[in-house]
Amino acid sequence: MGGDSPAAEGMRQAWLHTIAGVQNKAGDMLQERIGFLTAEDEAAADGRRRSGGLTCSTAEHVGTALLHLAGVISEIHDFRRPKPSICLPGAYLHIVARQRWLDEMRVHTAKGQGRMQIVARSLVAAFVAALISVSVPSPASAALEAGERAYQRGDYATALQQLRPLAEKGDDRARYFLGLMYFIGQGVPQDDAKAAEWFRRAAEQGHVRAQHNLGFMYESGRGVPQDDAQAVDWYRKAAEQGHVDAQNNLGLMYADGRGVPRDDAQAVDWFRKAAEQGHVDAQTNLGFMYANGRGVPRDDAQAVDWLRKAAEQGHVDGQTNLGFMYANGRGVPRDDAQAVDWFRKAAEQGHARAQTNLGFMYANGRGVPQDYVTAHTLYDIGAAQGQSEAAGSRASLEERMAQEDIAQARRMARECAKKNYRGCGF
Repeated sequence: MGGDSPAAEGMRQAWLHTIAGVQNKAGDMLQERIGFLTAEDEAAADGRRRSGGLTCSTAEHVGTALLHLAGVISEIHDFRRPKPSICLPGAYLHIVARQRWLDEMRVHTAKGQGRMQIVARSLVAAFVAALISVSVPSPASAALEAGERAYQRGDYATALQQLRPLAEKGDDRARYFLGLMYFIGQGVPQDDAKAAEWFRRAAEQGHVRAQHNLGFMYESGRGVPQDDAQAVDWYRKAAEQGHVDAQNNLGLMYADGRGVPRDDAQAVDWFRKAAEQGHVDAQTNLGFMYANGRGVPRDDAQAVDWLRKAAEQGHVDGQTNLGFMYANGRGVPRDDAQAVDWFRKAAEQGHARAQTNLGFMYANGRGVPQDYVTAHTLYDIGAAQGQSEAAGSRASLEERMAQEDIAQARRMARECAKKNYRGCGF
């Protein structure tokens, strides 16, 4: 990006401002859709979620425990699936960033609630506001360029004034912008129906991000009747143009059998297309498919490879799952120290399942010296985020702890939460 012009750099900075402005809307949607780390949401999970976690008191449990919603495990299968993202021009934004997992046997998500699990407080860190293409394509007209620049600097009234006439005359990019403005409520009252209509007009002209977003609207029933078949159609149109989120989402529809007959081989194919372009959710999903032999022969080494790609990009579910693979010696020699390292990376990002799993490692002296106080601290912060397994493990651990040690652990947990789990000493 060193060769970008000052104008392009200005646009990039403007996008960062725009993305920040979307967060409140994203948080509202997130609360409407799902959140996997609260007790209330867990209870509402339609009976489908299970979350074994490394929380029992015996090492044998590790072999079959689910380590996270991404949890690739030996017998209990969860499978991560992200919600669709609403794309910003020149960038993409995961409105609900991360993934949900579906499964054959155990699921870490509420069925029918969309495609991605998220902890609301971690939206800013997780929603991956990566500017995929910072250079804005040459505008078709001076008015389009003026409208885009106004939008980028947050002057939505001017953007609307410039873009609406172009959209009404058939400009697909202007129509896409109007869809965004209505979807988010920028310069206009928020209106899902109008957002869907403008996305449709752009999508029918082949606008790839509008196609993806229209698929999102159909899958989630926002502004249109919920219709998985229509969602698949629009995801496919965008996926065939190389849109990575659409490819991953289309893979999820095949894996779920939503809008299409379930077809794991097709799911793998679409996950792979996105994963090979660096899409971290797809990499994690592809790792799941290999770990569980869905659509491909089971291959733990391939599962580890794909999980590692996601984990090394900071993806908390990839990190937690990679820790699981090391803890169980699947696809790699068993290495508790490596398992602890990956759990810790995710735990420090506030990942409740990883915190619980790391607590198990401390409680059992696996990869770290046995330390009940630190284990209790980790169980405390995991339980505070709705992890029922952490609460159960904590109760069992307290039977072996002195009261003063329990009090110390509780103080440490409160202090750790105040620091957003960074520098907590675990």
